[in-house]
Amino acid sequence: MPRPKINLGPHKAEICRLRRSKVPLQDIVHLLDHKYGIKVALRTVNSRLYEWGFGANNGKAAKDTVLHARLKALMYEDGLDDQQILTALQREGFDINARTLKYVRYRLGFLRRRWPLTEQPAERCTETQPDAESTTHTTSPDAAQSISPGTSRAPQTISLPTIVAIEGSTEVLGSAGDSARVVRVNERFAVKSGTGVLSIEAENLIFLAENSAVPIPKVYSTLQDHDTAKTYIIME
Repeated sequence: MPRPKINLGPHKAEICRLRRSKVPLQDIVHLLDHKYGIKVALRTVNSRLYEWGFGANNGKAAKDTVLHARLKALMYEDGLDDQQILTALQREGFDINARTLKYVRYRLGFLRRRWPLTEQPAERCTETQPDAESTTHTTSPDAAQSISPGTSRAPQTISLPTIVAIEGSTEVLGSAGDSARVVRVNERFAVKSGTGVLSIEAENLIFLAENSAVPIPKVYSTLQDHDTAKTYIIME
């Protein structure tokens, strides 16, 4: 037997007023519970708001630059998936649903392409150094200008996956294991995983785990794709 639909009609005006005041949906859910004894899921309140015509539509969301900036940060800096991003945005007071989120993400070009590392188009790439063996564990002079690991740090033994990222990209481009993925954030490449973030920054090469910075071996090489004029950075 289907569960009866929760009647939020008597509280419509108050709920809408709270949303206009940018009160997070989660806070509204708590208020309904503690003030009126109504236990309701966050998604139920959100769906009622849309039924009442209160909320973001595709047109509004497409022009909301604050939403765009927050979406970009949650996707590329925090590495969240769509459901996690949606939950975070709703808690922060944005009126958005899953369909609108996907629409805005595609409209802005925030794509989630993942290329299996074993299927990289190697035949289209040539190494920046003529001696392939010498670049396996060292950087080329050109690469060192843009990404120069600190020379004073002693290498540590850390198990690293093979990571392939494309210089200048703003998209997720490759996977590195079951729970890690390569993302481009501002001026660094980062690998999000369950244990931390591997960052290749302009001045250093560090592994961030549990709020600590631990030096890792500076082992990477570069490949140049002449068809796309992009540089591949390969961690080994």
